[in-house]
Amino acid sequence: MNENTLAAAEAELNSNKPKIFLPSDDRSVSEFAAQLGECLRKAEADIFIRGMRVVEARPPEKHKAAQIAEVDPERFRTWVEDYVVTMARRQTKMGNYDVICSMSRDHAAAVLKSPQFQKCLRPLLRIYSCAVPAYAADGSMRLLKRGYDAAEAAYVSGLDDYADEVKSDAEAKEILLDIFSEFRFEDDGRSLSVAIAAMLTPYTRLLLRPTDNVPFFAYTANDAGAGKTLCAKVATITMFGSGAETPVKKDPDEIPKVLATKLLEGAGFILFDNVRVALDCPALEAYATSGEVEDRLLRKNESVRGIPAVIYITGNGMKLRGDLPSRVLWVELFMPESDPSDRVFKRDLDEADLYPMRRRLLSACYRLVASWVAAGRPVAKCTSRFKQWAKVVGSILRFHDFIDPTSKPTLQSGEMGEPEQIAMMIAGMDPSRKYTLTEVIDVCTEAGAFEDRLKEWKGDEDTDKVIARAIRSYMGDVLRKIRGRIYNGRTLQREGTAKKRMYWVEEVRAGVPVRYDTPTDLQTTTTASFFSF
Repeated sequence: MNENTLAAAEAELNSNKPKIFLPSDDRSVSEFAAQLGECLRKAEADIFIRGMRVVEARPPEKHKAAQIAEVDPERFRTWVEDYVVTMARRQTKMGNYDVICSMSRDHAAAVLKSPQFQKCLRPLLRIYSCAVPAYAADGSMRLLKRGYDAAEAAYVSGLDDYADEVKSDAEAKEILLDIFSEFRFEDDGRSLSVAIAAMLTPYTRLLLRPTDNVPFFAYTANDAGAGKTLCAKVATITMFGSGAETPVKKDPDEIPKVLATKLLEGAGFILFDNVRVALDCPALEAYATSGEVEDRLLRKNESVRGIPAVIYITGNGMKLRGDLPSRVLWVELFMPESDPSDRVFKRDLDEADLYPMRRRLLSACYRLVASWVAAGRPVAKCTSRFKQWAKVVGSILRFHDFIDPTSKPTLQSGEMGEPEQIAMMIAGMDPSRKYTLTEVIDVCTEAGAFEDRLKEWKGDEDTDKVIARAIRSYMGDVLRKIRGRIYNGRTLQREGTAKKRMYWVEEVRAGVPVRYDTPTDLQTTTTASFFSF
């Protein structure tokens, strides 16, 4: 042993670090694990428990958000030496003596799985790349500081000194309006409000209860080059310091894998960019309806539980299936130029420009939230299935005179949700007559309802009957589940069974359906139809 090694060992022995003995024949792993866990807890070391996994909070890197990562045994065996001195007792013919040495990999792996060790660690539910607001015990608002926050079981690794950058509500609104001024929104302010809501949603997550769910945010446009992805990245770069995109593959099993991976990392957002496939994913729907989600890890008899990430989706004319349209708030952009290169900008704005703006954008968000809280948290009326979210984010926006972000979109660029399609179908039906299923499908074709869904089943002559059955089955399911529900003052009714079933609409007045006097032997289409067989 050379002089430098001896000097380093002597310095360790003389340091204030606790000295603990490694497992041996007369010292169990559990005893060592409990003592090590207690030492790390007293030192407030940045090592935590999440579910049944020992994790660390990794700080944000360049253009990459902070994340939660499982502690690797190989790294752990030397990492602990920043906090304790691990020792072993050697026995020789000359007597016993103590030496400084690192724990083995096997012992490190055993300690990380030890319940005696895990119970000493602090829980970690969330990680943030910037300080975010939360409620104090007295109901006032506080801003989390860098490091671990025990009350929220959260870790902040990023900007935490931005609050005083913006001095007034007017300045905050001016900053937000300026950053979005280069984006041409389709409507008169609803899309702008949704774009700001996309920033405030992850920012105010601690102002909601852990079980409260939040909407997805979808960005669509009439043509490429309108700035959908950049508009979404205004939110993700501001809140997370990252614009990382996640591609959507055609394989339907890929999305659940992505969701599980992001949950494992404690990711605050997922940006599904340039979606070209129809999204019809029950796992994604469940993500939107759960404030907390639990997912089983691949190839492991273990699950992880956490707060789901905020979902951002971009794509021209994207198709959302199932119940997804009702879980989305839309940002609609418009590109009037046929050639995007012809567009003239007041200033160049790209992803790289957003990173230096983070501090002022975060301060603007803080100012909007702080003034709303100071005013007593007034609740605005918002028409949203995400009621608690609307009471916070929707109310903040309405308090500052932005349009209700939950108001109905025009959807000139994206695909309409099923309720809008149904309303178009019912509007095209004559209340004075009855319809067969085939005739209802013909009404949809004429009204432009379910147009994209019907186009998907187009085929050649050999497959026409199979396609017709698929369309009839789909439309039959739609008509069955909407029976008796009111759409723009009309309700759909039906009678009969199987191929003899008839459908009609009734006007609803003062909440009571008004049925027209209609003959029971209504004429139906007798000519051959693509949908009849």
